[in-house]
Amino acid sequence: MRPAMLLVTLLTLAAAHTSAASSFPCRWTWDLQYGLRPGHVTAGNNADCSGRVGSLTLKVRLLQRDEATRQWQTVKRRTRTFHRLNGNRFVEVDTPCVPAKFKAVMRWILRNPGGAVVARHVVRTGVVTVPSANCVQTIG
Repeated sequence: MRPAMLLVTLLTLAAAHTSAASSFPCRWTWDLQYGLRPGHVTAGNNADCSGRVGSLTLKVRLLQRDEATRQWQTVKRRTRTFHRLNGNRFVEVDTPCVPAKFKAVMRWILRNPGGAVVARHVVRTGVVTVPSANCVQTIG
């Protein structure tokens, strides 16, 4: 498969918000949107690892593009580790809307009771463009 075709396929799978194509052994999902909570850009991920033992670490990093330097800057990040895996666990970050471009990086790490990594999963979202500080439109 050509690299360009592979990239398009991976982006399509990430945009589908589904865990069907993943080998990560838990049900998972993610979202990056603006306006669902009026005036805020929100990024979050979750996982349901019911029936497993060990720990689950969820990480979310929200990035904003600085048009002056043409670089992505981390606006917010959050990491949580859960030791009780008997339900849906989630992590979310948000920041006030400003006219800018945003993207996020989501990570899931499942460990066994001894601490060894059982599985990892990473999603790098597409870009969401926020048109104004009074964002009320939702994209996700």
